Formats: sequence, C-alpha cells, structure tokens
Amino acid sequence: MNPDELAQKYATACFGIALEDWLGSLRAVGTALDADRSVATMLNDQSVSFTDRQRRMERLIPVDTPALVRRFFGTLLSNGDVEILPLVLGHLERLAIAGPAAQTATVASALELDADTQQKVEGSVRDRYGPDVQVRFEVDPALIGGLLIQVGDEVIDGSVAARLRELDSTLSRTN
Repeated sequence: MNPDELAQKYATACFGIALEDWLGSLRAVGTALDADRSVATMLNDQSVSFTDRQRRMERLIPVDTPALVRRFFGTLLSNGDVEILPLVLGHLERLAIAGPAAQTATVASALELDADTQQKVEGSVRDRYGPDVQVRFEVDPALIGGLLIQVGDEVIDGSVAARLRELDSTLSRTN
C-alpha cells in the first residue's frame, strides 16, 4: 500500500470517528427533545434566563460528548435555534452517507424531464464531477428550454433564456 492510500485510510477512519461523536450526541439530544416537547419549548423561550436554559440543555447532552460538540449545542441555544436540531441532524446524516466531499448538483429545466433524460443528465454530471455527487432536478419555466446546472460555485447555463440574453447583448453592442 502506497503512502497516499494509507493516509486516505487513516483520514477516513478519523472522519468516521469524528462523525460518530457528532451524530451520537445530536441524536441523543434530539431524542430527548422529541420525548418531552416542553423542554424544547423552554430551551427556545428567550424570557427564560440563558443560564437556566443552558443548565437544562446540559442535562440532555450525553456525558461523554466532546467539548466542541457541547459548544455547538451552546451556539444553537444562544441563537434560539434548538428547534432546528432535527434539520441539522438530517443534513449531517445525508453528508455522512455521501462522504466528506459531498456535492449536490442542481439541474434546472423549463419542463420536467422524463426518467430516461434524467438518467442521462445524471450520468453526464457524475462523469464530470465524480460518482458521489448528488443530483437534484427542479423545474424553472423562465429558462424557456435547455438546462441550467449548478454544482457548488460552478454554473453551466445551457438554457434558451441565456442564449437569448447573449443574442440581445450582441445586438445591443452592434447598434
């Protein structure tokens, strides 16, 4: 095994261990909040002192939770965002499945694409960005036709609307 492959194995192991610390703690607190909705309400009640809410939150957090994860719970508490913990957990679980380099490609079209076309587009996107990219399809009638693909900061605009804008710009410069 070459050094890079060995380093990748160690990095993957570290990622898995760190992720399990986070997921375990988030799940435990989420389960406790689901079991007693009055606690969730109290934690989000800004009329209750922060110290009292913090003490109550600490009782929900597993004893072996790392300090960094504890600080994260403190951030949720101080920002009044405890109620979005299930959403945070859902996104983190999605990232855990896709891996640390998870990317999402958004493919917009003027009309809904049939399954065969979606499969072809998805294959092309994965050929370009890698097999782990998550592809999401949406409809945007303003595109008129063609596709608009966004992956991270990169945008590939093959829409009819973009071509019409380019044509209009070209014609405006020639007048």
